[in-house]
Amino acid sequence: MKLNKILATTALLSLILPGGSALGSEIDRLWMLTKIAGEYAAVGQKDKAADLLAQALPLVQTISDNCNKPEPIAEIARQYAAAGQEARSSQLLAQAIQVAKTATGCLGHNDEFENLADIASRYWEDGQYDQALQIIREIDDGKFIGLMLAYYAPQLAEVGRTDQAAEILAEAIQSAQTIDDANFKTLTLFRIADHTIKLRQKAQAVEVLDQAIQAAQSIDDVWSKAGMLVEIADRYIQVGQKTQAIEVLSQALSVTQTIDNDAQRHMVLSQIAGWYAVAGQYDQALQLAQTIDNPSAKAGALSNIARQYAVAGQYDQALQLAQSINDTSGKAEALSSIARQYAAVGQYDQALQLAQTINDTSRKGSVLSSIAHQYAESGQFDQALQVAQMIGDTDEKAMVLSNIAGHYAEAGQLDQAFQIAQSLGGTSIESKIATLTQVASRYAEAGQPDRALQVVQTLRELSTNELNLTWLLSAIANSYAKIGQFDQALQFAQTIDNQYSKAIALTEIASQYTAREQKEKASELLAQALQITQAMGSGQ
Repeated sequence: MKLNKILATTALLSLILPGGSALGSEIDRLWMLTKIAGEYAAVGQKDKAADLLAQALPLVQTISDNCNKPEPIAEIARQYAAAGQEARSSQLLAQAIQVAKTATGCLGHNDEFENLADIASRYWEDGQYDQALQIIREIDDGKFIGLMLAYYAPQLAEVGRTDQAAEILAEAIQSAQTIDDANFKTLTLFRIADHTIKLRQKAQAVEVLDQAIQAAQSIDDVWSKAGMLVEIADRYIQVGQKTQAIEVLSQALSVTQTIDNDAQRHMVLSQIAGWYAVAGQYDQALQLAQTIDNPSAKAGALSNIARQYAVAGQYDQALQLAQSINDTSGKAEALSSIARQYAAVGQYDQALQLAQTINDTSRKGSVLSSIAHQYAESGQFDQALQVAQMIGDTDEKAMVLSNIAGHYAEAGQLDQAFQIAQSLGGTSIESKIATLTQVASRYAEAGQPDRALQVVQTLRELSTNELNLTWLLSAIANSYAKIGQFDQALQFAQTIDNQYSKAIALTEIASQYTAREQKEKASELLAQALQITQAMGSGQ
């Protein structure tokens, strides 16, 4: 499912509304009217909210194609419900679903499945779980229903609806059985098994995997069939059923031997050898690897086996096997995998020592990056920075430092994150801008709007495109309001030149007043936001 992705992925991104940032567009006005209506409903002015929604609805027709209409219609429907008009809400939701199902010529990001999945997601976020599931059931292509229902089953369990989660999972399995395409049916079943595993229902997962094996038998393309069997074997291993996994790998091997295309056959053989190792069948894995004629594929298989030795803690065997690989690239990959495994279990000294023996500059840099990431994830920031400085490639180093800055920010050490972000080099300025934006967002979220403004100033010096920062300015205004500094919030909001962003800021500040039961002040700001929004459509 697509999500709004605006540089930094923080909670403050909820300030970004769908519809773009072209100042004065009718689409902007549509989204702002809908948002303001929701806030009016929150302060109890439901008639006012309904009036604004009635103004917003005709603006949907300014959208050029039906593919982009379902989501705004559904959002208006949600806000009608907030305004107490359930019948109108239901009517519009049905309309949104119908438009999604009948729209033609849509792209992957706005086709029926994506639109309905996104609409369901919005209802899910509101806690309207039954409504969200019902929307999923409206998807015409039955191939996707089982996948989506299974996706939501673990989430139902997380909110305490364990019985319903089991029911939804059963419904997903039943839906999968209606799929005619054997390939997609198999895929759906082992994906359902993934979600069953998340629910810790291992016995049921095994039952689903058994069904997946049956479905796989009907796949005509031998390459696809072998690949599916390997995936199923992986899931059996995850639920501790190694005997079944080995049996399925044996089936996969028999199918693979019938693949005519040499490259495809060698690739699958390499994968099977690796999974034999995962299942603890090292002798069989090594024997299979030796039968692979292609030097590169053979090296890949041996590298996979070496990595599994390392995962099992058998580092001597892993290193011995890696050193035996004749292919230079394969040997470097095997050593890289072992070094990463050392780092993953906290054996950083061994990881660094092994990394220094890798002759391939690119892979060495990649391993050092992994070690730095592991240090940062464990909160060992000084060590992470030291390893990052060992990386020769400036762009690789910048990416690693950006990652470390992100970990600093997540840990609440925002000043350190800001310092690192300012120092980022490399040939691409985008990484630096993205990192600084994340830091600014974190400052605002943490109730430090003054520091957020300091970062914004740094961003302005890097980019002349002011529009890229308008959403962040709204976030900072909201940050002042969240910590109760309403005077500063309002003063700052008034300095925002972009009228769309100013309207967002005022609406968000109003929301903070509402949260404090200061509904009169909230209403005053909503009136200002509405005035700005109405001006968007009048060309003022």
